[in-house]
Amino acid sequence: MTNLKKYFPLRSIAAVLATCALLVACGILPDEIDAADDESDGGAGDGDQAGDTGGDAGTGTGDGDGDGDGDADGGEGDGDGDAGDGDGDGDGPGDGDGDVCGDGLISGLELCDGDNLDEQTCSKLGFVSGELSCSPDCLSFDTSACSACGDGILDEGEACDGEAFGDQTCESLGFEGGGELGCSDSCEAILTEGCKG
Repeated sequence: MTNLKKYFPLRSIAAVLATCALLVACGILPDEIDAADDESDGGAGDGDQAGDTGGDAGTGTGDGDGDGDGDADGGEGDGDGDAGDGDGDGDGPGDGDGDVCGDGLISGLELCDGDNLDEQTCSKLGFVSGELSCSPDCLSFDTSACSACGDGILDEGEACDGEAFGDQTCESLGFEGGGELGCSDSCEAILTEGCKG
């Protein structure tokens, strides 16, 4: 009679039986093991979704991206699965950081963007009137068209402001009879209609 101990040591048989008992106790049946093995060996799955033909982990024709879409990351190879704009940010046709001067949207470090001034006006920035605009880089406001005319303070570029005329008087302007100076609405010119002689 053949000595089974020679070919199948008791320790090995005991280890196999213990492993089988453990698998059955955990609810893992041999059929499920075979099915899982077939799937990982290049069946219908790729380790992330069964719809990826061939699979990434197998030897089929998967895209190798690991996202389970089977089309090389969203169809265009961008890696974000967002319909393939190539930016990797997942927002579709975006640029990756969302901070684009000129798109009309204030984002990132932008204070304004085109006509979008974030509800700021010349008056809110300390001017009396004028039209605020956005700088070309969207990082600051362009106040060149804003005016402080009307605040009664003679600012740079103003000839007068209200009753502020600097050192100018009717007499200094050549009217010997005196009188009162006036200021234009734009603060750009001193009016001498009130001066005499």
